Amino acid sequence: YGGTMQLAVRLGVPSAGLGSGGDYYLDDTTGDVYLKAAGAWSIVANIAATINLPPKELLDVLDDDLNTPKAFAVIAEWVTALNTATDPAIQAELKGALLAAGAVLGVLQQDPKDWFAAQSKNVDAAEVERLIAARLDARKAKDFKEADRLRDAIAALGVVIEDRAGGTTWRVAE
Repeated sequence: YGGTMQLAVRLGVPSAGLGSGGDYYLDDTTGDVYLKAAGAWSIVANIAATINLPPKELLDVLDDDLNTPKAFAVIAEWVTALNTATDPAIQAELKGALLAAGAVLGVLQQDPKDWFAAQSKNVDAAEVERLIAARLDARKAKDFKEADRLRDAIAALGVVIEDRAGGTTWRVAE
């Protein structure tokens, strides 16, 4: 090569007078990578998804007196959008935004499998389901003493159950 290549990292599109042939420029708001050749800058790559830049929307909210409640509201909107998105490109973009936001806020850093495993605290899901089914049978038979005993047995496993119109749900107690 023989020359010295320069890399500039700044906000926005590079000006024509900046740099010389063979230099690279990274727009750190978009992740666009520019190469200067024949006196002009041209985009040669975009690394935003690779470096997971925090989305501007999140940074703007945090710049407003570190408004973390609003930041988590923005994250919740992205989660909703991700759960309803069908386009893989949009899903990837939203996943990147969530991970970048999580890195800024110190959340979403653990592998989901590890997180869920830690939350289960070695609760035997099959046993919980069996006890819930037995409790439901006891309630249908109007054997409320047995239903209460089964509820206590479930609680002893460290599980909270919630009866709702759609059925009984359960979660590991905190």
